[in-house]
Amino acid sequence: MYADLIDINFGDEVYREAMVRRVFERYLSREPSSEELAHFVSTLDAKAPDARVVVRAVLSSREYFDQ
Repeated sequence: MYADLIDINFGDEVYREAMVRRVFERYLSREPSSEELAHFVSTLDAKAPDARVVVRAVLSSREYFDQ
């Protein structure tokens, strides 16, 4: 039963959107645009999302270095 709940959360697009929003808020102090959100959510694996992909992209962005 617990494993089923974990699968539901990780497979949920809302969960992946929340991951992307948290990364943007933490490192850029803002919400992602709708285009950014859609792009990064689509890059996350639905079965095992890993925020490190988004973190790397944000930390290597011009916006991050210009802060």
